[in-house]
Amino acid sequence: QSISVNGTNKASHLCSMGRRCTAVVDSGCPQIAVPKGMAAELAGQLGFTGTKLQCQHPKLALPNIGFRLGGKSFEVSPVDYVEVSEMDPESCQLRFSELPSDAAGARTFILGHPFLQRHYSVYDQDSLRVGLAPIAEPGSSDMGPAAAAMARMLAGGSDNN
Repeated sequence: QSISVNGTNKASHLCSMGRRCTAVVDSGCPQIAVPKGMAAELAGQLGFTGTKLQCQHPKLALPNIGFRLGGKSFEVSPVDYVEVSEMDPESCQLRFSELPSDAAGARTFILGHPFLQRHYSVYDQDSLRVGLAPIAEPGSSDMGPAAAAMARMLAGGSDNN
């Protein structure tokens, strides 16, 4: 539905004013796939230039990306969306890919591994829906991450999107 950068509306124009976006969760996608022409624009909104600092310390140098789905925001950390080269730790790239253009003009994002490694997902094939919950950060709870996510889902109602 919408995108934020570090909790701000900085990237909201990407999915607003007649440019409604949809999202698909795909456990087989190694990246976050974005609509054609949007990867460079999103990289600019993030301030990504591939500097040594961004590659070696992405969490310090780059913002989180928020995807608003079903009225809830789901954050992706730069640690997850920046891929650092194993051969040269001073070289990195975004884990984004562009989708080919769609004749219908759909603005669909595919939320793959960078998104799913920080969120639990439950697939309800009968009702064609997906439930999502953020994984608890280490040390944020005495419960394990699965129990903490389940407790948040139950306390807040349904996290189905």
